[in-house]
Amino acid sequence: MANEEWAKRFLRLAAYSPKDTREPRGPEHMAKMKAARGPYSDPRDTYIARTIRYAFESSRGNPLSTGQLVKEIYGWQLRVERKPLRSWHYQNVRRALRKVAVPVGRASTRGRSTLWQLRV
Repeated sequence: MANEEWAKRFLRLAAYSPKDTREPRGPEHMAKMKAARGPYSDPRDTYIARTIRYAFESSRGNPLSTGQLVKEIYGWQLRVERKPLRSWHYQNVRRALRKVAVPVGRASTRGRSTLWQLRV
């Protein structure tokens, strides 16, 4: 008995997890989960996507550039931490923009970033 408890404790400390023996869920479970979801179809409504939608609402319908949105999303956080913008900040914003907005042109500023308009 004590030997069995010792073995369980050792395996738990070694981060061993036994094989998952549950039955796989079928298509009826996914249909039930989709029916329970709200009107916004993407279940992963991220902080970046919400902030992008808010920025478009506050711009009163004007197109926004990628650079403006990156500063809107990461600007305050990076100023507090005194860190520069990195390329992955722009990549994360562009990935979220593809879900909620459409590109409408290029900016006339240095770097010619993409202008985006919220999807209707």
